[in-house]
Order: sequence, then C-alpha cells, then structure tokens
Amino acid sequence: MTAKRVYRKGQCPHGMATQSLLFSRMHWLTPGAKAWLRKHGYRGLDVDTKTGYLRFRQHDPAGFCTARSFRTITFGKGIRAVVCCPKQ
Repeated sequence: MTAKRVYRKGQCPHGMATQSLLFSRMHWLTPGAKAWLRKHGYRGLDVDTKTGYLRFRQHDPAGFCTARSFRTITFGKGIRAVVCCPKQ
C-alpha cells in the first residue's frame, strides 16, 4: 500500500510544481513569451489571453493539483508562476 501525499498547513511533502506561467502583457508579446518558455524547457505553448496576462498552462489544474494548494509567485520581470502541490 502506498502512502497518500497530503497537503496540510501549507506544506507539500513532495515539492510544489508549476501549473501555469503568466506573462504581463505590459512587458511581453506572445512570440517573446513562447521563446522564453522554449528556452527554459517549458511546454504548453497554447496561450490563453486574459486582461493583463498571457497564460500558458503546464498542467490541467483539476487533474493535477491538490485543492487549495495554489500559490502565485514572482518568477522574473513580468513573469509570474502559479504553483501547486501535485496530487501524486
């Protein structure tokens, strides 16, 4: 029997993972953001354009992330990462 990985009190026992990368539209255009993603080894080059941000999903949040484990961190100039605790 394998032990369940549990997200409790803000702690992820196996490390957080990048769910999405957000690029500020004030600093980035889509081609430049895609080039940055490729250069840094990310996938998921389909863009979801929102007011103020270009969103590049790395994983589906419903199937990949533990509920209520999402955090947004500053990743670089005009870049933010949405991270979460993976389910398994």
